[in-house]
Amino acid sequence: VLTIVRELRNNDMRQWREVLHRWSSTEGADFPIIEAELRKLVLSSCKAQSGHDQQKFLAAQHLLNTPGLSPVEWLSGAKEAVRAGFALGEAVDVEALLGQGVSRFGAPSRFRMRHGIALSCAAAGQHDAARLLLQQNINQAEPSKPVWRKSVWALARLSGTLGQHEEAAHLYRQLAEAAGVPDRFRLQTQLLYFEELIASGQPQALLAARASLEPMLADVQDPVLLMDFARQIPGYTPELQEWRLSLLRSGVQLGMAGFAQMTHPGMAADILFKITRRQVHDFSLYQD
Repeated sequence: VLTIVRELRNNDMRQWREVLHRWSSTEGADFPIIEAELRKLVLSSCKAQSGHDQQKFLAAQHLLNTPGLSPVEWLSGAKEAVRAGFALGEAVDVEALLGQGVSRFGAPSRFRMRHGIALSCAAAGQHDAARLLLQQNINQAEPSKPVWRKSVWALARLSGTLGQHEEAAHLYRQLAEAAGVPDRFRLQTQLLYFEELIASGQPQALLAARASLEPMLADVQDPVLLMDFARQIPGYTPELQEWRLSLLRSGVQLGMAGFAQMTHPGMAADILFKITRRQVHDFSLYQD
């Protein structure tokens, strides 16, 4: 029946729902694995449509009540139940939902489930609830665990989106200084830390961070990344203006080195366009 339902659905034949519901009502309880797959299919179809939050909420609740789910499957249903529930104005009891998940899958699953549900809270505009859940993960999870890094990152992004740039900068710095963070991820985190400092409008904080950031920036081999970073530095003081121009020149040098190695005229022209656009549009360096 699962294959039949999938084929009907893939071919946009509305009978798939009728076949599914008829089989579920008569035989679903005897075949829990197939029943779970069918309920996942219903939820997936609901999520693919815009709106229809009531249907999504009911489909998610139906999936959560299915026996034999894996932790990933349960979390998928829980996240949609939270998002759709808040969208409908329901009083969603997030802690009770988390308790159900922990009861089914054990205490170690709490952190991953809490993180996933926090993202759904944020997507539903429930920023305070999302912040609380993410902060609980940050306070309770081991910093060596990936879920800790994910929660710090998510809370930093949320804070930046809400205009709380100082808090976002603090979180990105906390993540960048944590042990075990992959080098590429650490580089990206340091750049985001600096961007949040820029957005917070603190010239002295920018200058204080310069010494720690310059060695990292010296390793950047992407000219566009350097030039874009230079563009974001505000020229509040002569020191900041000198720094942003220095980074721009470094980016231009990298770009011209790449230009010299290009064998295709289209790719070479693309490099020149990116360099010229930043020189003229972002820095008003018409003579260059």
